[in-house]
Amino acid sequence: MITQETYRCWVISRLPGDTEPHFETSKAARAELRKMREEDEDHAAGAAVRKLDVPCWTVTCDGEYGLTIDEDEDGVIHFTSAEDAMRTVRNWEWRLIAHEHVLCPDDVLLPPSPAEQEAAGQLALPGVVP
Repeated sequence: MITQETYRCWVISRLPGDTEPHFETSKAARAELRKMREEDEDHAAGAAVRKLDVPCWTVTCDGEYGLTIDEDEDGVIHFTSAEDAMRTVRNWEWRLIAHEHVLCPDDVLLPPSPAEQEAAGQLALPGVVP
């Protein structure tokens, strides 16, 4: 599923390369920057923590595996727009279904659970009064 986060991410910007790690809180971002500076002061020289203007988008596989598009050990990839997320889904050769649902390679879409069907008004569970 392609979803927009409910919060604006904090990032560590001005790192060498295109890397801009994302964090839910300022505290987490600042802690990581401190750790980077302790490990390699030159690498983090000039880096700063800042809050993004808008919430990011992420991509999670809707299939059995529930994978999230990530970059190995760098964590979940955050996108600036739904369009950027969709472009990456296509580039990674994941399948886009109904404009927002996503299946990773060799995965199958799981049918909705009875509780999900009932919540959507598609199924009445025995003993549950509507």
